[in-house]
Parts: sequence; structure tokens; C-alpha cells
Amino acid sequence: MFSAGVALRDAPPAHIGVGDPVHRRLLPPPFVQAKQVTGGRQPRQWGDGWARHRLDRPAGGGYACAVGKGGAWRLGRDAETIPARRRARIVEQVRLRGAASVQELAAALNTSASTIRRDLELLESEGHVERTHGGALLQEPTRSSFEPPASLRAWVQFDAKRAIGRAAALRIEARQSVVFDSSSTVRAAAEAVVARNLALTAVTNDLAIAQVLAGSPQIKTVVTGGTVRAGSTTLLGEPGASLLQGLAADIAFVGAHAVSAGGLSDTALDVAATKRALLRAARRVVLLIDATKFRPPAFARIVGLDAVDEVIVDTAAPPDARHMLEDAGCILTVVDVGS
Repeated sequence: MFSAGVALRDAPPAHIGVGDPVHRRLLPPPFVQAKQVTGGRQPRQWGDGWARHRLDRPAGGGYACAVGKGGAWRLGRDAETIPARRRARIVEQVRLRGAASVQELAAALNTSASTIRRDLELLESEGHVERTHGGALLQEPTRSSFEPPASLRAWVQFDAKRAIGRAAALRIEARQSVVFDSSSTVRAAAEAVVARNLALTAVTNDLAIAQVLAGSPQIKTVVTGGTVRAGSTTLLGEPGASLLQGLAADIAFVGAHAVSAGGLSDTALDVAATKRALLRAARRVVLLIDATKFRPPAFARIVGLDAVDEVIVDTAAPPDARHMLEDAGCILTVVDVGS
């Protein structure tokens, strides 16, 4: 039974597991800043040791933890302290319903109407929803170069991405070489791969994914290099492009902003060019996407569907999208989000 709780201002290392017991000496000093949110004692200073388990969440979130009678701390997600996740859930609710009132959204997210109104104002300014009297409608982007901020993308379809990532990780065998594209769904796959504790060589153009992979002593991680894309952890351009040309990895996990009959596409030319290089650097290409990615082509084409060997998607993928992938010769794997 827990006697006290705290909310961490800084996220813990990526290999602390949600719900795992975290003893006082398992977290390094950068992660000991805390504020009291319920009665009880404050945490003591922790040492430089590290826990072993992975954390199943994207970057930028908040955490809650509590201290038990034995002195162990447990971590858990506190959705109310993570505005980006709450806004992503609003977008999901509006997409699911087609339209939703402030009261419906407040009830679904267990938060106040005033918080929902503020979030809707921001989401409307970013082009995600259209405000109506007392609620909102889904606003599908009409600009092919439109892209939501990374903080929101990380939380959209979060459970689906986790399920897809777990399924992808099962494709990996020990001592393989694996390319990890810069994608929130691919990051979920990286977390699941690390949890399997396999020895392998990983290549990635994403700084956050590299940090995830570095949490395993079994994985040799190669970061492509390049220029960090503004507002993200994606590396683009040289020297990464030249490095990728010389690789022949066993498998590549890739994501895409949009998937249609015309193939995979993205909102920016430099991102599309980097993804093409990643695809060509592996003998087998596995596309990891949630069902929301089936939409009209974005600004820059990456490759056709014939360049993809397998697609892993969640059960919300519509029948016509599934037929499209199968007709293109892709192996289609549909995963249950609840699995």
C-alpha cells in the first residue's frame, strides 16, 4: 500500500518500466527533482545506478510515482499532467465521433470543461479541429505539407502504436542488423525490441530512438548523423545519407505520414528523401502504421507500395485499405490493440 505520491518534473530514463518498483538508488541525479502532491515524505537523493526495464511511453510526458512501506518507488503515467497526450485523445475522440461537445469530451477524458475549451482553441489554431458552438468537428488537413507537432503525434493512437511495435519486435532475430526510421510507431518497436534483450546492430536517424536503444547493453547503436529537424529528434541530410548508401541491413522498420494507392508520402522533401535512403539500406522493409495513416497523399512521395514487404497495422484499418495493400503484394499483419 502506498503512503505518499510525487509528480516528477523530469522524465526518468527510458529503461524504467511503468509500474516497475524503482528503489531509491536506481535513478541518476538529473531525475530526482520532485514536488509533493499528497501527504508523506519527500524522496531522498538517489545514486547513479540504473534500473533495467524499459519505459513504455513517448518522450515529453509527465509521471507520477508513489513510495510504499518498503521504500520502493513505483512509476506510472499521469495523463492529466500531460497536455500533449490529452489533446491527442481529444483529436481521437472527435475523429471517432465525427463531432463532439465540450461536455462529451470532458466526460471522456475525465477533466474540466474549461480545460477542454482551452485545448480546442489550440487544436483549432493548429488546424486539427473546427470549433462549433459547444464543441468541435474534425478538421482534416487540406494542405499536403501540413504536419502536426511532434508532441501531439507521439500520443495519437498511443495504444495502437504499442501493439504494432510489439508485433514488429517479434520479426527480429538475434545478431540481425535493423534500421529504425524516425517515427513514433517505430519508436514503440524499438522499445519492444529492447525488452526482448536481443543482441543486434541498430541504425537510426532519430535521437530519441537512439537513446531508447542505448538502454540495452546488447544492442550496438549507430546514429546516422545529419542536421536535426526543427521541433523533432529526426536527423536529415549528410553525413547520414552517405552512410545509408553503404549499408545492407537485414530489416528496416519505417513509418509514413500518409499511405495511399500511390504509395508512401511525407510532408517534406528532405524527410521523404531520408526515408527513401533508409528503405534502400535494408533487404526487407516493414511498414509500421496505425489506421489514421490511410489518407490522401502528402506533399512528397517516398516510394510505391511495391517497395514494402510487410505492413503491420491495427484492427481499425478500413477494409478498402487492407485490400489495397494486399493487391500491391504486401504481407498484411493486423494486430489487436488489446493484445
